[in-house]
Amino acid sequence: MAYSLGTLTAYVIQNGNEIYTKAVFGAKTISMMTPKVGIKSAETLNLMDTDAVIQAGGTCGFNSSGTTAITQRTLTVGKMKVQEQLCPPDLEAYFTQQALQKGSNYDMIAYAKDYSDLKVKKINAEMERLVWQGRISGGSYFDGILRILQHETSVVEANTTTYVPGGSALVSFATAGNALKAFQAINAAIPVEVIDATDMNVFCGWDVFRLLIKDITNLNFFAYTASSEAAVKGELIVPGTALKVTAVNGLNGQNAIVACQKSNMFFGTDMLDEYEKFSLKYDEINEVVKFSVKWKAGVQFAFPQFVTAFRIPPGS
Repeated sequence: MAYSLGTLTAYVIQNGNEIYTKAVFGAKTISMMTPKVGIKSAETLNLMDTDAVIQAGGTCGFNSSGTTAITQRTLTVGKMKVQEQLCPPDLEAYFTQQALQKGSNYDMIAYAKDYSDLKVKKINAEMERLVWQGRISGGSYFDGILRILQHETSVVEANTTTYVPGGSALVSFATAGNALKAFQAINAAIPVEVIDATDMNVFCGWDVFRLLIKDITNLNFFAYTASSEAAVKGELIVPGTALKVTAVNGLNGQNAIVACQKSNMFFGTDMLDEYEKFSLKYDEINEVVKFSVKWKAGVQFAFPQFVTAFRIPPGS
């Protein structure tokens, strides 16, 4: 007699205790915005502006002049959550059994740290997208920056014959030289009141950023090559300008560039980093492990008239 093993699959030693999580970009834009915390539903940004009318001196008397305006903008947050239920015994039939607790009663999932870390990274990545692309009418839980800009007539539109070198609005970033032209147009269109602001930043997607590097390299600006530190970090200063450019995943594929002071961009929430504070608990009744995280988020500008956008097509 001998073993009959013809129906079995040969066993391959697998590293059951090692599962490598995928690298996912975090919410880069949020870290650059001005936080507004403690918002349960909506809160106003209370704004004040005033002018200074200089008059001739050397005489007596008081002559009032000038205007001080107090205005408000509303920052509304959306309420979101991510919840998942996991059944540890489902892993018993696979290599993952090596990571399970001994015995048949499991009060925690296998790879708990890897799972929770990856979950948070995925939420970060989705939040990065929503900050720019969120649209309540499209099923999102708050309107993102691009949607807000669509409704703001005071936003400066840079993709016009007035600002684009050569006098023609662009229909694509991909044509050689167009990406650089777009950033030159942004530089020309930024209101003079904020052009020298130390926190002025220009945001674009990685797709547009790569085209910008290509245009700069083709013009023999040797400091920016495809392998440069700028290409790796997604940050550079456009040659011939003071524009600080940052590539963010939230603008990938959106055909848009946005220039704004970071102090003019508000991220509203009830509690900072709330979407990174999760619970992973064992449900004794149903014998499953439940992941749950809840948070609130929204974005808004204080002064849209000091935001400059380059969009293809304009205003999109």
